[in-house]
Amino acid sequence: MKSVDAFQDIRKNYNNVNLFSHIYRCLNSPSYRIIWLFRVLGGGGNSLISKLLSLYYHRYSRKYLIELEPETRIGAGIHFPHNGPIVINPKTKIGENCIIHPCVLLGGDRKTGAPVIGNNVFIGHGCKLIGKVVIGDYVFIAPGAIVTKDVYSDYIIGAGINNIIRTTGGRQEVERYSIKL
Repeated sequence: MKSVDAFQDIRKNYNNVNLFSHIYRCLNSPSYRIIWLFRVLGGGGNSLISKLLSLYYHRYSRKYLIELEPETRIGAGIHFPHNGPIVINPKTKIGENCIIHPCVLLGGDRKTGAPVIGNNVFIGHGCKLIGKVVIGDYVFIAPGAIVTKDVYSDYIIGAGINNIIRTTGGRQEVERYSIKL
C-alpha cells in the first residue's frame, strides 16, 4: 500500500474544499482533525514543529478515543463519522474509502496476525474484527458483528459471530451509506 499525503483524504471525502472549509472542519470535527494529523505526522521528523504536532495528535487521540499508531497502513478516504472508542491494531491494513463507526475493534495478536480490510468497506457500530481476517472489497458489516473468518467481496455481514446474511448486495449497501458531502 502506498503512502497517502495529508490532503488526499480531504480530496476524496469532500468536494470543493477550500482553506476556510478545511479549517472549519478541523475546528468542529475531532475525527477529521485526528485523521489529518495522522497523515501530516506520517513522515515523522525530528523538528520542533513535528514534535509539537505529535503531542497535539496524541492528546486528541486520547481525548476522543481513536487509537491510530504511526505504523498502521490506511488507504486514502478513511472516514470516522462519529467520535468514540475506535481501537486499531498497528499491523492492520485498511484499504481506501472505508467508513468506521465508533466502538470498533480491529484487533489481532502475535500468533494470528491482524485484519486486512479491502476498499470501500462499511464497518458498523460495535463491530469486532479479530485475528488475521481478510475482508474483501465492498463489504457491508452491520452493527454488532463479530468477524473471525475471511469475508469475500460484495458480502453483507449481520450481527452475531460470522453471520453472513447475503453473498451479494454489499456494493449497494456500502454506496447507500457512503458519505456524500
